Amino acid sequence: TKQQRYENASKTGVFAMEDKTLTSFPSDALKIPSLRILHIENCGLSKLPPDISKAGATLQRLELSRNKLSRLPDVAAALQNLQKLDVSMNVLEELPEPLFAAMAKLKEASLANNRLTAVPSSIAGAVSLKVLDLSHNRLRALPDGVGALASLEDLHLSFNSLPA
Repeated sequence: TKQQRYENASKTGVFAMEDKTLTSFPSDALKIPSLRILHIENCGLSKLPPDISKAGATLQRLELSRNKLSRLPDVAAALQNLQKLDVSMNVLEELPEPLFAAMAKLKEASLANNRLTAVPSSIAGAVSLKVLDLSHNRLRALPDGVGALASLEDLHLSFNSLPA
């Protein structure tokens, strides 16, 4: 039940939901103290609330694949403790410019299978990034900041419109 989900999440710091039909973001998830992992997959989610930034102090993993997200709120940049961001298989056309500026702890970002035409230059702020998946988008260029990511081990760029 819904109540059990929140009770368990309050104990573990993990809120997980898959293959449900959501009409809006489950805002009670952001009331969970010490929320570490927010996993909402294949639930038809079309937008994130501005108060997602409330989880900034504790949230380490934001996993929102296979939804209908068309944009991320600018305040997502406040998620400074994020280590994993998965927004693959959505309909994102752009990312907020400041998104990665304060994400120095981010190690993995999956932005694959969207409609992105650009990557914000703030990607240079993700200095701990090891894996960056930008495959299956509409990218025509990459910002210079990608080349400066010294920790980057895996960069996936297949199925884009990048020049050879």
